[in-house]
Amino acid sequence: MPPARPTTRLDTEPLDLLVAQALEAEVFPGLELLFAQGERLLLHKAYGRTTGEAKASPLPLGQSFDLASLTKPLATAAACLKLWEQGRLDLAAPVKEWLPEWNYPVSLSCLDLLTHRSGLPHWAPLYLEDSAPAAWKALVATPPKVEPRSRVIYSCLNFLLLAELVRRVTQESLSGFCDRQIFAPLGLKSFRFNPGPRTEVVPSAHCAWRNRRLWGEVQDENAARFDGEGGNAGLFGNGADLWTYALMLLQGGLFQGVRVFEEKTLALWTQNHNPPGLAPRALGWDYCDQSPGYWSCGERFGRGSIGHLGFTGTGLWIDRAKGSVAVHLSHRVWYGKDAKLEEMRTLRPQLHNLMTELAP
Repeated sequence: MPPARPTTRLDTEPLDLLVAQALEAEVFPGLELLFAQGERLLLHKAYGRTTGEAKASPLPLGQSFDLASLTKPLATAAACLKLWEQGRLDLAAPVKEWLPEWNYPVSLSCLDLLTHRSGLPHWAPLYLEDSAPAAWKALVATPPKVEPRSRVIYSCLNFLLLAELVRRVTQESLSGFCDRQIFAPLGLKSFRFNPGPRTEVVPSAHCAWRNRRLWGEVQDENAARFDGEGGNAGLFGNGADLWTYALMLLQGGLFQGVRVFEEKTLALWTQNHNPPGLAPRALGWDYCDQSPGYWSCGERFGRGSIGHLGFTGTGLWIDRAKGSVAVHLSHRVWYGKDAKLEEMRTLRPQLHNLMTELAP
C-alpha cells in the first residue's frame, strides 16, 4: 500500500477555508480529500462530521463511502475490460449476443454502452417494479430517448445492462468477479458491495422508498433493486484504496509487482472512443479534453485526464501525463437526495484547482 501520510507539509489554508464554507452551508456533513503525484502523497485530510447530527463525532480518515457512479469505471467497465483481455468478451460485438431479450431498435455494442452513446435516457424508476425480474423486464423494454450514436447521454441504464452481461459471461456475481480478478489482487480491502452497517462505513441518505436511513446500503434505488450491485452504483470504498487503484492505472496495470491488467488493456480503456462531434468518453470514464465548458476536474487537469463523479458526493480524477490523483469523498445525500446539487457542482472544480496548486 502507498504511505498513509503526506510526505511533506504544505499550505492548505485556501482549501481549508473553502471546505469550511461548504460545511457551514451544509453542502455535506463531512469531506475527505486526497491528492497525490504518483506515489508521493501531498494531501490526505478529513473535515467535518460522520453525520449531519450536531453531536456527531469528527470524520476520521479511512472511512468507507458509497462511491455511487464511481462503480461504473472501477467495477463494471473494469470487469468488461478484464473479460476482453481474457478473450471472453468482444467489446465491438452486438450486446444482444448475450442479452437476446433486449428489445432495442438498433444493434449496439459494449463500446456503445461504455461511452454513453446508446441513446437511452439518463435514468428510469425501474426500482418501482415489484421485483428484480420485473425491473429487468422494464429495462430491456426501455426505448431510446434519442437516435442511438447521435449524441452522448450519460445513462445509468447502460451500466445496468453491462452488469448483467458480465454476470452472464462469467456465471458469477459482479462483486465476486471484481473481487477475485481486480480488488483482491490490489489489496483493496475497503472495496465491496453491500458492506452493511460497519463502523468504518459512513451513514448515507434517508431513503423514502426503503423508509430508513441507509448505512452500508447503496443509495441508488435501481442498484438496490438489483441486489445492491446493478453496475451503475453499489461499490463502497475509501480514499487510500482509490489512490491504490489510480496508481495501478498510472503504472500500466501493474502495482507493487502484481499485474492486474495488461498494458494494451489500459491503453484501450483510457483513450477517447467517441468520434468528433460527440462528447469525449473513455470506456466507463469521463475524458477531459479541456474544450470550453464545465469540467468537474477544474482547469489544471490536462488533456487526456480521466475521472468520474458519484451522485452521493464522491469523485476521482487522474492526470495521466502528470501522475496527479485527486479524490474527494463526501456523503452529500445525508441532507437529502437532491440537496445542494448545484453547490456541489460549483465546488468540485474549485476543490480540484486548489488541490493541484499543492503540487511542486
